[in-house]
Amino acid sequence: MIPIATSLPMVGWHAYGSLGTAASSPASVGVGNEGRHLELDALFVAQSSEASLGGGPVGMAAAALDQLHGAIGMPWWATIPVAAISMRTLLLPLTVKQIQSTASTVHLFKQALQLRRAKAPKMAGGKKQGLQSKEGAWEFVELFHRMRKKTGAPHPAWILASPLIQIPIFVTSVMAVRSMANSEWPGFPEGGVLWFADLTQPAMDFWAASAPLGVLGGVVPIAITLSYLANIDLSFRSGRAAGNVAGPFGSSLVDMLKLFLEWLSIPILVISMQLPHASLLYWLSSSLFSLAQNLVLGHPQVRAQLGMHRHRAEGNVAQGSTAPTTDMHCQALPLFAEAAEWRAKGDMEKALEVLESVKKFSDEHPRAHFAHAELLREMKRWKDAALSYERSVQLETESQQRGRCWFGAGISLYMLGELEKGEAALLRASKLSSRDVRVWMALASIFSKTGRKEEATRALSEAAKLDPSVRQYLQKTQDGQ
Repeated sequence: MIPIATSLPMVGWHAYGSLGTAASSPASVGVGNEGRHLELDALFVAQSSEASLGGGPVGMAAAALDQLHGAIGMPWWATIPVAAISMRTLLLPLTVKQIQSTASTVHLFKQALQLRRAKAPKMAGGKKQGLQSKEGAWEFVELFHRMRKKTGAPHPAWILASPLIQIPIFVTSVMAVRSMANSEWPGFPEGGVLWFADLTQPAMDFWAASAPLGVLGGVVPIAITLSYLANIDLSFRSGRAAGNVAGPFGSSLVDMLKLFLEWLSIPILVISMQLPHASLLYWLSSSLFSLAQNLVLGHPQVRAQLGMHRHRAEGNVAQGSTAPTTDMHCQALPLFAEAAEWRAKGDMEKALEVLESVKKFSDEHPRAHFAHAELLREMKRWKDAALSYERSVQLETESQQRGRCWFGAGISLYMLGELEKGEAALLRASKLSSRDVRVWMALASIFSKTGRKEEATRALSEAAKLDPSVRQYLQKTQDGQ
């Protein structure tokens, strides 16, 4: 029987992988049988510790941690935090994706809900159909996903993907370190520092009603609990600041959830008091990383750099802002695409209904009014089209687009027989869109109809500079035909 030298200091089973060959070297020959016994004893203890963990996820995590310990050559009290921080750093992209998905999902959900309510058909008694019906719910889901795809927002599944991946990894890692401590993994009993020199000792042994490390044993468990509370407070404050809470009902639910999570700090403190300090080192390092991560990712510049912008479009609508935002335009894109699809299918009324829902959602959106006017003009509803063009030009800030609005208004007024107003609108369009052949052709038509041949000729001359095919009309006008 080979005696087991349990007191022999060791750094891990991997350090003895070459002992079989070392025994026959000149240096080991002088050691004799006693040295050979010590080497075999050390190898047996290390391999027995590893075998006791099994070959599952916990055993694999323990083996990986031991490999890291051997690779970096640091004591165990430093190796364990390095392992925790390294793992959290590898998972950081997943966390960023989760935050991006949460922000965009909440934002798009609010916008889709407003748009769905705006376009919902009226029911008997003047009540709007909400999301209670199966059809209404499915329409809302489809609208939400169309908006998400058009804006390129991450899928909502990322919200769950991050915790579903990170929590099992954290639990497995803590269990692996705990199992290593319970099996007195080589180096753990003397691998600590300060008051927790023995990493296998817990802060409290409730069964024996003792505190192996004295009063100082509670420092790390209390630090874990405090960092947990700080993370909760920071996360909820960031969520409120980002506008991820809607209405008094949503605010009440969030407050209840926050209170529930804060009460969980009591069982967390009790559990951490009974864990070996090796596990507590991993837990505290991971918790402090989360705290630093929340602080950094909550900074506006960092959020903007990573595409986690805080959306405020709904605030602009609620406050009656007259300035359209880029966010609003992005949110309306899916509905514009939906209207285009109905138009392509020939269902002009359905396309019109969709565009009217955008206008109800935001009456300050110039492109919504312009698209609405274009469709009305195509349907030959000249009066309504002229009104929509005029509303669009009041809101539009881009000069080229303003020119298009004035052109549409001029054509609509011309078709209504209001030639004077139509001419005024087209003259404004010619100043803003001087390179648009259609503007000059429309002006030439009005001038010709009102008997102003010379002005019609000048307008056609401008059109001919842009499109040579117009010269035939110019020649006919000059010849008096």
